[in-house]
Amino acid sequence: MQHGEAMWEEHHPARPLTEKGRAERPARETGDLLLVGHRPHLARLAGLLLCGDAGREPVNVQNSGIVCLEKSDQGTWSVRWILTPEIV
Repeated sequence: MQHGEAMWEEHHPARPLTEKGRAERPARETGDLLLVGHRPHLARLAGLLLCGDAGREPVNVQNSGIVCLEKSDQGTWSVRWILTPEIV
């Protein structure tokens, strides 16, 4: 898996993924997966997985924080654990 390339902010302010980025979606992965990134993208991903809405932020992803999401056998996502910078 490689970094999904985003469009330049000047080209598109919402910065969606390019065709290459969409082709490398983590949804195709069947095992455990670690994604590393930055706000607002990880917060949007958490909103999409947990609420079905990328515009919602059900988890406050802090700088240097770690959030573990888990997918159930039924296909729903939940927060398994959170490490804040103070804990680490």
